[in-house]
Amino acid sequence: MKNTYAGREVNIRGIMHAFVATVDMQDTVLRVEQALNENNLSSMPVIDSERHDCFGIISLKDIAHFHALKKDPRTVRAWEMCSYRPLTVSPESSIHDAARLMVDNQIHHVVVVEDKILKGIVSSLDIVAAWVAR
Repeated sequence: MKNTYAGREVNIRGIMHAFVATVDMQDTVLRVEQALNENNLSSMPVIDSERHDCFGIISLKDIAHFHALKKDPRTVRAWEMCSYRPLTVSPESSIHDAARLMVDNQIHHVVVVEDKILKGIVSSLDIVAAWVAR
């Protein structure tokens, strides 16, 4: 049974960003920064291109922490600094369940996965926007 409110879907499929810009786990931190800036994003899934699955997630907060360590962004790879095994939800998960997961884990993004395939991403702002739209 779908969760609906005023005829609108209120599951993750209804609010997720299905187009997901990603970076490869072998990309350098410099490349990750460029991709975040080019796409005007605050985080991106890190993909294992050999296995075609989501290896982790990397955020602007991770980038800021990286720069505080004064390492070379041309030599460190995305897999070395991303949050490994990001929290995931299915497209049919309720918005409430995704929000609870974010609050309980103090995170701002969850990756939407179905049958181990990346389907989208949802941010805390997406959830707030869905709530406001109600």
